[in-house]
Amino acid sequence: AASEAPRARTAFLAGAPLPQRLALRALLALEQRPRGAALLERLPAAAQLARATVALIRYDDVRVARPLGWDPAAVVARGRAVREGTARRAGIAG
Repeated sequence: AASEAPRARTAFLAGAPLPQRLALRALLALEQRPRGAALLERLPAAAQLARATVALIRYDDVRVARPLGWDPAAVVARGRAVREGTARRAGIAG
């Protein structure tokens, strides 16, 4: 699981536009170092953002998310059902 963390972080950051990706990388680099974490604690909003981002990256792992009630396959299935139902009501052939 520890070896998957960098891959998960890379995949998470890859989905962000370039400016946000650079900012998030810098924020996560600060959060991982003792002096950087101390600096972030002086900026409560930045510290909260760093902690929330790390949590989101972990939540992206199905093994972490599923026990918490998040099932990505179920979300996709619900989305498909909604789209199909909307298309049927609008008379659109799919």
